[in-house]
Amino acid sequence: MVVSGLYILDNKGKVLIYRNYRGDVETNAIEKFLPIAMEREDEGNLIPVLQLGEITFTYVKYNYLYLVCLTRKNANIALALSFLYKLINIFLEYFGEFEEESIRDNFVITYELLDEIMDFGYPQTTDTKILQEYITQQSHKLEVAPRPPMAVTNAVSWRSENLKYRKNEVFLDVVESVNLLVSSTGNVLRSEIVGSIKLRVYLSGMPELRLGLNDKLRFENTGSKIGKSVELEDVKFHQCVRLSRFENDRTISFIPPDGEFELMSYRLNTGLFSITGMLWILWSKVRARPPPPNGSSKQLHRSRFNYRIDLVDPYMAQHSVSGLRLPVFTTEPQVFMTTEFTASAVHHTCVIRMRTSTKLLITAGSSVGVQT
Repeated sequence: MVVSGLYILDNKGKVLIYRNYRGDVETNAIEKFLPIAMEREDEGNLIPVLQLGEITFTYVKYNYLYLVCLTRKNANIALALSFLYKLINIFLEYFGEFEEESIRDNFVITYELLDEIMDFGYPQTTDTKILQEYITQQSHKLEVAPRPPMAVTNAVSWRSENLKYRKNEVFLDVVESVNLLVSSTGNVLRSEIVGSIKLRVYLSGMPELRLGLNDKLRFENTGSKIGKSVELEDVKFHQCVRLSRFENDRTISFIPPDGEFELMSYRLNTGLFSITGMLWILWSKVRARPPPPNGSSKQLHRSRFNYRIDLVDPYMAQHSVSGLRLPVFTTEPQVFMTTEFTASAVHHTCVIRMRTSTKLLITAGSSVGVQT
C-alpha cells in the first residue's frame, strides 16, 4: 500500500491537518472529496471508498471528523482502512479523545506521529508502546538522533530491546462468553461462544514462545473431516504470530510484546452445548383479605423462584470447568387474586381465581415466559 497524502477534516470539510508524503497529488485535491461524500451520505449510499479521476479517497468518519488517505495507484483498500482505524487508536492513546479540539491542542505531536508511522507513503510502526518511547506529550520537538530507533526498523517492531526482569513470568487467560438466544417456548434459536486468549508477559530479552492447540480443533475452510472436531471461526491473531508456521503445523509461535495483550480471538458457532432449565416455586402461607365483590384484581403475595440451568458440553466430558459465570436476570413473580360473590338469603358463594406470572431472562432480548 502506497499512500500519497493523509488528511484530517472537520465536519464542514475544513482541513485541520494534513501530510503529503509523495508529492504526486495536488494539495487542493481534497476539496473534491467532502461534497460528494456528504451527498452520498444524505442518499444513504455511504461507502468508505470514493474514486475521482485518478485519485482514490479512502476515509473513516469518527466523532464528526474525517480521516482520509489519498492514493493514485491500485492500493490495497482493506489495508488502508485497517491503517486508518489503527491511527485513530493511536490518537486515542495519546489524547484520550479523537475530536477537533484535541487535534487543535496537539498540532505538534500530531505531526510527529504522522511522520513516524509512515515514511514516503509506506506504513512503518503503529504500536503505541513503541511510539510512546520516543514521542511523549511533554516534548514539542524531537531530538536529533544519530540513527532511527531499532524498535522501529527491525522485524519485531512491537517489542523493545534490552528488557530485563528479575523474575520471568507468563500468565495466560482463556476468556470465553456465551451468547444465547432462546424462544418463548424454551427452544435454543442461536448459540455461540466468543473467546480470546490473553497473555501477560514479563520476560527478559527477545524470547520466542510456542503454544500448541488441541488436535480436535480445526479451522473454517480447511476441509477437515475429523469426527467430533471443534471448528473455530473468525480467528484473528496478533501481529506477532508467525502465520507461516501456524499454517504448517498449527503451532502458534511468536515473540510477544511486553505486558498485556490479546494473542488471538475466535468464535464457535456449531451448537456445542445444550441448555435445560428446571424451576422450583417456593411458597409460603398467605393470609389476606379478599377484594370487594366487583371482579377486580388485587395483589395477594410475592413469591421466590429458584432456577437451575445446566450447560452440556460433549467435548469437555472428561475435564472439569471452574469459575463459569452465567448471568440470569429474573423479574420477581407476583400472585394476583380475583373474587366473584353470589349472595342469597341462605349462604354466600365466593369464587377465588389466582394466577402467577414471572419471566426468566437469559440474555438481553431473549425471554422464557412461565404462566400458571
